[in-house]
Amino acid sequence: MNTIETGRPVIRFDHVGIDVPDIEHYTRWYCEAFGLSPEFEFAIADVGLRGIILVSPDEWRLELFERPGARPSGRIPNPIDQHLTLGIGHFCVDVSDIQEVFDRLISMGAKSLIEPQPAVSQVESESGGSLDPRLLMAYLTDPEGNLIELFQRPPAS
Repeated sequence: MNTIETGRPVIRFDHVGIDVPDIEHYTRWYCEAFGLSPEFEFAIADVGLRGIILVSPDEWRLELFERPGARPSGRIPNPIDQHLTLGIGHFCVDVSDIQEVFDRLISMGAKSLIEPQPAVSQVESESGGSLDPRLLMAYLTDPEGNLIELFQRPPAS
């Protein structure tokens, strides 16, 4: 849809940026983990910043950055306590087979925090609306400790 059809500008989520200590290593990891491909590489030489944008076949993107002297941020050990820290806490990808993706990421060095399970076991709706019990969720971290949520919706009917 464009502005003419809706009467408003199109706004669509594009990417999440992650700072990493080794851009080559994490480029390989994320490409293999999520089927991403390099789309665009860049550098800001005067500060030593390197970056790469990785794109999925479904056109969502992940941007990785590497800069000498970067330090790890405070890592929260679980997804619930992450919400005690302001700012972006995780990114989530919608997957068609949560167990298969979860197992593959674990085999690649990701750390399990919450194994795949119905999302309704973790989420309560205060609005009175009911959640579909077929919604599945899982949390893990990449090898660097960045929090990733996997989410599986039921097939569209």
